[in-house]
Amino acid sequence: MLARLTRHAHEHGIRIVATADDHDLGHAEISHTPDWATTYPPHCMRGTPGQAKVVETTLRAPLTIPMHMFGPSTLARFLDLAREKFEISTAGSNSVEIGRPSLPQKPTILVLDGR
Repeated sequence: MLARLTRHAHEHGIRIVATADDHDLGHAEISHTPDWATTYPPHCMRGTPGQAKVVETTLRAPLTIPMHMFGPSTLARFLDLAREKFEISTAGSNSVEIGRPSLPQKPTILVLDGR
């Protein structure tokens, strides 16, 4: 059913918005005693099935915009790993407006400036 819905959306130009989360035990958001406002129990842990995307909902040419605030070295490591599957581009600003004509043809990571 998910594959059919995803295929239908692609074939009919219906926008698909997808998110992904990726954590390790050192992330500030992860806590074994969460407050449920800024901290949460372990979820979407890197390298586990819970972190993986559902194959049937894979986007054909996804645009990824890293949303967590990375330090320069963490962002650099993330981009180094991502270069195998994604083109990397920078927005040149801290915001971007995206419409159908500006969507990439290939899987792309768009990095916004600053915080």
